[in-house]
Amino acid sequence: MKKTYVKINEEYNIEIGEKNMIEELRQLIIFEYAAKKKAIDENFYRRIVEIVSKKYELKDYVRDIKFEPIEQKNSNAAYNNHEKTITIDTAQMDEFLTEVVYYLPAGIFNSAEIEVFRYLEAARILLHEMTHAIQNKDSDYERIHEIPGDRRKIMAGVNPFFTGNLIYSIQRNEEESAYHRLKKWTDYQGKKYGYDVVHERDAEIQSFSMAYSMLTGLENVFPNLRKYMKANFNQAITMGYDIVDGKIVSPIYRYARVLTKNDMISSDHISWYHADEEETLRRSCSEFPSTSDRLKMGMPVTAEEYYKVLVAHDRYKKEGFIVCSYIPRLEQDNQEL
Repeated sequence: MKKTYVKINEEYNIEIGEKNMIEELRQLIIFEYAAKKKAIDENFYRRIVEIVSKKYELKDYVRDIKFEPIEQKNSNAAYNNHEKTITIDTAQMDEFLTEVVYYLPAGIFNSAEIEVFRYLEAARILLHEMTHAIQNKDSDYERIHEIPGDRRKIMAGVNPFFTGNLIYSIQRNEEESAYHRLKKWTDYQGKKYGYDVVHERDAEIQSFSMAYSMLTGLENVFPNLRKYMKANFNQAITMGYDIVDGKIVSPIYRYARVLTKNDMISSDHISWYHADEEETLRRSCSEFPSTSDRLKMGMPVTAEEYYKVLVAHDRYKKEGFIVCSYIPRLEQDNQEL
């Protein structure tokens, strides 16, 4: 098979690979736009939505893309789960991208990485919103019993809209009050942590993961940009974890505890959960052996597993890939590693 290469700039050429969703995104963002220095336009965003919608069958969950101002300050894009629309404020997006490129850590990125960063970050922001559309599809009451049992168990811990619908399917007459109690709790968490520990956490993780995946295999051209995306993915998976009385408390454990304490859902429907934290950890490790999977879902992890995240975090920070960050530490880990 003949290999095809695309020129990024005078220094770098990269090979085009076989097509899948990540490869389609990579070809659009890096080869078609960044390499040709095309302006980021409405077509750029529409094509990303088309590619992701095709993969996840989202045509009923992203019905329209609007290009108009967003009133919310510092918001470049937004997904409306009721109207099932994505709105992109292109003026705010352009301003943000100019600023974020200006404040990139100095002396770290090569010329090709600087060329591509603006395009990749614009795509990542949109992929964040597309993740909300995927969450919305997963929470659709009409589809709830089509979703495999294992997936339901996980989603009961990561998606309050899904959980509201799951409650509805179990206790129809209590669903509305349960949903509002749950929303009150998630709003409180948003104020405490500065973000929604359920939806936004998942969207950040997924968007950085996809951006990182687009650069996989291209380490010779984008070594540090790939590290930058990995560092931010690593930062995202720590979102919502806290240290309470010397113990690591996961965001989803707190979430499940609120659900069960308020009789919003029976613990029988969350197989990995138990009122005792140690038992929850044991069950979680048994049901989901992969540390990476549990971190991505915000589930309980051991002190050793959490320590490895700290090590990676501090390494990325010393290398300049994370500028401002906070990560809760166990007492013995209070000094940066």
